[in-house]
Amino acid sequence: MMQVVYRDKEILIFRDKYACSTHHLDAIPIEPIPDISSLRGEHLPLVRKLYGTGLKVLTDMHLPLFKGYNLKDYLISGFSLPVSVFHLHLHLVLPPLFTLHQFKFPRFHSYEKVESDLRDHGRVISHHELIERGEAAQAQQYGQHYHQTRVLDNHAWALQRLQTIAHEGLQAR
Repeated sequence: MMQVVYRDKEILIFRDKYACSTHHLDAIPIEPIPDISSLRGEHLPLVRKLYGTGLKVLTDMHLPLFKGYNLKDYLISGFSLPVSVFHLHLHLVLPPLFTLHQFKFPRFHSYEKVESDLRDHGRVISHHELIERGEAAQAQQYGQHYHQTRVLDNHAWALQRLQTIAHEGLQAR
């Protein structure tokens, strides 16, 4: 059963059914949009709302792991293409992660890339399109950089932070 955590007339946010983290939300528009390849420049405010509202929902959870830290710095957010569910959905995930494979190149398109493409090009230029145009190295470099800095590094940080919190808790006894 889907656990809805936010709803308004434009968007719906719920816990991911196949979560890769304890804090894995999906933000979807009410308007049926199949995937990021259907997005155009006029969808930019909607995409920004999906992200901004999802970030606020996570922030309002007051998660102890992130107390004193900017949640935005640790948030893994983006869209998959190709999709397994044909309704646009933005993944918003906080570490630590159960699996590290969901955010791999070329399927995962970060929120930042999608937002930038819509702003600069009026549409999303998928990693697959870049590969077909002969720009595979550039696309792969971006995908690998995102995976390293946002996924792997943030996952490692969260594990270390959990150890620190546990250690501080033991010392306080």
